[in-house]
Amino acid sequence: MLMMGFSTNVTTLVIGWMIVQFFYNIAGASFSSLVPDQVPEEKRASFSGLIGLAQPLGVLIGNVLAGALNVKFPILLWIILTIFGLAGPIITSLMIKDTATVKKTAEPKKSVGKMLGSIFPNPRKYPNYTKAFFLKIFILMGYGAGTYLPIMLARKFGFSGNHAGQIVAIVNIASLVFAAGMSLVGGFLSDKIKRQRPLILAGAISMIIGLMLYMTATGIPVIIIGGIFLATGFGLFNSADASLVLRVLPNKEDAGKDYGLMTSANNLQGVLIPLLAPLLLKLGGWYAFFIGLAIICALGIVMLYSIPEDPRYAASKQAAAEEEGHHVPVA
Repeated sequence: MLMMGFSTNVTTLVIGWMIVQFFYNIAGASFSSLVPDQVPEEKRASFSGLIGLAQPLGVLIGNVLAGALNVKFPILLWIILTIFGLAGPIITSLMIKDTATVKKTAEPKKSVGKMLGSIFPNPRKYPNYTKAFFLKIFILMGYGAGTYLPIMLARKFGFSGNHAGQIVAIVNIASLVFAAGMSLVGGFLSDKIKRQRPLILAGAISMIIGLMLYMTATGIPVIIIGGIFLATGFGLFNSADASLVLRVLPNKEDAGKDYGLMTSANNLQGVLIPLLAPLLLKLGGWYAFFIGLAIICALGIVMLYSIPEDPRYAASKQAAAEEEGHHVPVA
């Protein structure tokens, strides 16, 4: 962070950003792995919703600091962000006690090929984990379309860089509020109803509506509403997806590794969309771009319904049916 703040050329800035991204993702995967390690199963969606609340809140605070300090005090801005970046993991490390490690019996050394093959759980043996992995990628492809909003504003509406930046800032602030709120509410509801499908489905549909609004927008109000739909969908998806992922993890011994690996799917849309965007834009402009991503998001819904529903929901339904049966009078 400091390297970026004090950089005087693009090369230093890019190297600093690569370092930040590399270690940020290592820390992020490890942090996500605390959920299966620390949180009881019946409360995981609620806690995931709280984590989902923290993420947009952090982005909002960062944007506010950048707006207040970037012009007159840019060095101070980067120093403050660096302090925040250090304070978070230090507080986490001091306050959270790791669970005891289960000692395993000595195992024979594995070859490099087998070690690499064991990184991702066997899709044939654990198909639901693989489906959840691609479900996350497909649906987040819809949300990731928002990164192209500044380019659309410049090319489709002819806005200058500053004007487009102001519009994007308004969309981001409105989006953060809805994403945070839906993440918190969705996590609570998911634990309450013991289901993930309805919330993930609602999230995906909300994202598709947002994409269609972006596609047909002729003015700023529609763009802002489209951004709100995308953010609402992301919040609902984020709150329930974590709970779904946690229940399809292959085994407890590798829960941290497998859950951390799942978080990498969050970043893949940032790679896949830039690869698809030139092709889609060439095929049919912004209509093809947003329709294409909406179709991919819809494929996520298909993937969702190929994963069995939460066993807790089936158990609660059976218990309710049995209880109701006890009160039925015998003729």
